[in-house]
Amino acid sequence: DGAANRALTQVLLDKGFKVVSLPQGIDRDSDPIAIAKDLKRSTAELLLAGFARAQTMGEEKKLGGMASFRATISFRVLESGTGEVMQTVSQVASGIEGTPEIAAQKAFEAAAEMAAGDIANLPQELSKRAHMDLTVSGLKSFTVLSQFQKSLRAVPGVKDLYLRSFDQESGIAVMDVMADQLSPQELADYGVKGGGPDWSIYQVSGRTIQLNASQAGR
Repeated sequence: DGAANRALTQVLLDKGFKVVSLPQGIDRDSDPIAIAKDLKRSTAELLLAGFARAQTMGEEKKLGGMASFRATISFRVLESGTGEVMQTVSQVASGIEGTPEIAAQKAFEAAAEMAAGDIANLPQELSKRAHMDLTVSGLKSFTVLSQFQKSLRAVPGVKDLYLRSFDQESGIAVMDVMADQLSPQELADYGVKGGGPDWSIYQVSGRTIQLNASQAGR
C-alpha cells in the first residue's frame, strides 16, 4: 500500500502493462503462491508479491536542510494458475527533496522505474508459456476425439490445437495446445467439461495435462 504501490503501478502503466487489484475476497496476507495458483489467467496473468520500504539517510545538515531517503522495492513475479516464480526483482534508489515525504516518494519512483525495467521482457516470456502438452486416454473412437477437439477450440483463450498422434487401439491422443490467458488447470477443467460426464482429470503438472475420456481411463 501507499507510495511504493502507486509508484510501481504508474511506471508499469507507462510501460504498457495493465495493472489490476486483487479480487475482493482474497486475503492479501495469505501465501502469495497459493493466491497465484487460485487466480484465473483471465483476471490477471501475473501476481507481484513483495515489500517496499524507505528510510532516511539522516544527512539533512550536509544537504542544507534537504531530506534524503533510500528506498527498496523487492518482489517475486508469480504466474497465475501455477504459482510458479518467474522472476525475482530487487532495486534500491535514493531521492533528495525539501520534505521527507516527497524525498521518500522520489526514492520509490526511482526504484520502481528500475524494477519495471527488470520485468520488461515478461510479455514475451508469457507468450512462450502459451504452449501446453495435452494427453487424453480412454478415447473410444476418432469421432469422440474430433468432438473433443471441436469443443476445446471453442474455449475462450485457445488459439490453436495440433494433434500430434492418436493410437486408436490404445485410445490415446497427444495434442499441442496454444492458449492465451488460460492456466493448465483451467484448460483441463474446460476439457473435462466439454468431454462429458465420464471424463476426468488424471494429472496437471506444470504445463502438461493428462485427461481420461472414460471412467477409470477405460
